[in-house]
Amino acid sequence: MELKMYEFFEADMKLDWVCATSTDEAISIYSDLVGKGFIDEWLEAYDGNKDMFVREMSMDEKFTYYHDCITPERDTIKNLIEKYCDKPDMFATADF
Repeated sequence: MELKMYEFFEADMKLDWVCATSTDEAISIYSDLVGKGFIDEWLEAYDGNKDMFVREMSMDEKFTYYHDCITPERDTIKNLIEKYCDKPDMFATADF
């Protein structure tokens, strides 16, 4: 199982990040968090185009992660997945 990072966004606002094996799995995990109705609204607004609200991040992309909600850790997506993700799940939110 190869985990990847998916970023959910609206317009130019980054919202949340999910670790998953596919876009559909990431959407399913995110739907459990925000509600299926929210995802359905996005799909309807963007004519089913998932690329308008979720993207697969490059493994080489740099990301600053606050694993304890205080201390920033800047590393590649690949290294952060290896360090913190052992299964598909919510990874981070911009709310913190």
